[in-house]
Amino acid sequence: MESRKYILTAVCMLGFFIGRAQSTDFTRADSTTNALYDLGDWRQLIHVAKSAVDNGADYPALRSRLGYAYMMSGNYSAALPQFDRALKSDSYNQEARY
Repeated sequence: MESRKYILTAVCMLGFFIGRAQSTDFTRADSTTNALYDLGDWRQLIHVAKSAVDNGADYPALRSRLGYAYMMSGNYSAALPQFDRALKSDSYNQEARY
């Protein structure tokens, strides 16, 4: 019984490290954030989008979705910089302008 606890702990830690080793690329970030945007899961969208930006996937549509998610969750001060970043890359982005 005692050895099962150690084996289970080792397997969980291995799973954690393998999960952390995966990097978020553009395609995965775009499809995941778009699906979360369509579902209206703002908290999860914020988490996934911030992780994608930290891993180097940064593009105007992602920043617009992140800004909108912040806005819908009531964090307006965090939404403005995201929309500003989207407008710097794409000055014709109508969602970021509104």
